Amino acid sequence: MDSAPNRAHAITYAFSLSLGIALYGNYLTGQYQLKNAHIPISITDVKIIGFGIGQSKNEKAVVELKLKYDFREIFNWSTNSVYFYIVADYETSSHPTNQIIIHDEILTDPKDAVKDEIIICKYFLADFARSLKKRSVTLRAYYWFFPIGGAFVKKQIFKTTLKIPSTYSS
Repeated sequence: MDSAPNRAHAITYAFSLSLGIALYGNYLTGQYQLKNAHIPISITDVKIIGFGIGQSKNEKAVVELKLKYDFREIFNWSTNSVYFYIVADYETSSHPTNQIIIHDEILTDPKDAVKDEIIICKYFLADFARSLKKRSVTLRAYYWFFPIGGAFVKKQIFKTTLKIPSTYSS
């Protein structure tokens, strides 16, 4: 007859094995769905609605754009959340690499996974050396997929460029 510790070990092992198999199944189904997912997204009508000198004597540019996306396809039983963000990349003489997240959202519900509206980005472009004028800015849209269990996945889903004006506006 088995002792109590042996029985406890057998039960714990069986439970751990079952949980591991379920977690691995969750991971595989999530990866398959993400690999085949097509996220319709468009960023249009990108424009600078404010460009000038801020209180801290640096240049600031505020971006407005028409954002349209549909993340419903990647929401399933294993989705915890999706982090969507737009990065602005540009070069200046004082800093060869500048990357700023200008807009971000955390999506936790499929009902919130669809958007079609004009937005003013939450965060602005700033340059302390005042060399933003006439710069070309690349906008890239990314998302991070966070499953309930398994690996996080990051994907770039869109890229476009815009030009900073040569004069300040209000």
